Amino acid sequence: MLALSGGADKQPTTTAEATPIEQTEPAEQSWENNPVTSDADKEVATEEPEVAVESKPAATFDLTPTLFTQKFNKIARTIDPSFSIGKLVIKDGQVNDTFTHMFSNNIGLVGVIDKSSGKVTSFMYLFSGSQDSNEIVQAIVTPLIVSQIVNPEQKKETMSKLIMGMITDSMQNLDSGETVEHEVGNVKYSSGASKLTGLMLSIEPKVS
Repeated sequence: MLALSGGADKQPTTTAEATPIEQTEPAEQSWENNPVTSDADKEVATEEPEVAVESKPAATFDLTPTLFTQKFNKIARTIDPSFSIGKLVIKDGQVNDTFTHMFSNNIGLVGVIDKSSGKVTSFMYLFSGSQDSNEIVQAIVTPLIVSQIVNPEQKKETMSKLIMGMITDSMQNLDSGETVEHEVGNVKYSSGASKLTGLMLSIEPKVS
């Protein structure tokens, strides 16, 4: 806060008596007394027409849920056929549609779908922890497969190192819940973890 000093507290040493000014009512104006001589002199109050604002299309991956399933299973079967996913059940929403696939009680994948285009706008990977070795492998593999699908230009080794590093950082910050973010190519990755929700990793298009 800036303190103002000086002028507000000082009183003038002398005052001049104000000379009353006789109030006179302004003469009524009328079109008869002030005829309009041309259209240019007229001031016409008009309401500006409403301009329709085009909504910006949602950023999406070039993937429908069906195409995503096909690509995911093609990669998953080369690792472990049990990691494959079945037909995704789409849940209708007011703004966007969604699907949720649970690989197990501890591993899930949520997708958000743009209603107008039918394409996926984001993925959210969920992991609540496990002591089962096979489940841990699947927990590691799942986000890597998703990344390979949406960001195929990147080297698998590079993305594996990045995503595993993000997961490790998030798990080490359970108390603070700090979000770890990275942008690679045209994709944004965000991860966070808490004791209540477990690990969450979102994968979405980078907004330019």
